[in-house]
Amino acid sequence: MTERAEFIFLRHAESMANAQASTQIADPILTPRGLQEAASLPDWIAPRNVKAIYTSNTSRARATTSPLEEAYGVKTVEVSDIDEWNLGMNGKVDQWKFQEMLQSWCQGNLDVNLEGAPNSETLRDLIARVVPAYQAILKEHRDDGGAVIVVGHGGAISWTMPSLRPAGCHLFRRPLPMGATR
Repeated sequence: MTERAEFIFLRHAESMANAQASTQIADPILTPRGLQEAASLPDWIAPRNVKAIYTSNTSRARATTSPLEEAYGVKTVEVSDIDEWNLGMNGKVDQWKFQEMLQSWCQGNLDVNLEGAPNSETLRDLIARVVPAYQAILKEHRDDGGAVIVVGHGGAISWTMPSLRPAGCHLFRRPLPMGATR
């Protein structure tokens, strides 16, 4: 009998943008706390048999996977399609317009993008980019046994997971190390 893999989707550890509640930093690095969170991940993941590690190509996600890669001897694979949503403004975002866009998404309007940023992704764009990348990872490893770690971004993970969930499947949440937020 083939053993099914366990897929663990993690948001990157705390970045400078998270600590400052800012969307003004295009590719922020991890804070000292974020580096501690990342360093504690191997203990949190143990005793799983890690078969694969995937990350977006941002510095904060790569830095989060680094301790996992070292602990498990598994090379991290970068997948740019699992990056955070593209706000179309190089990190410069009007917070009120950003909140209005999110509210529209919550109301089911998948085709709204960030006002004043015509190149920003809509929710439909985000799903069309991220979900096929997640599906490819799931398909490649579903019968590998062990654990497959996918480190991405809070927005991309939270907005796209419902599109991955087949009928009757439940998503489970486990506490994160060091009181990290979801």
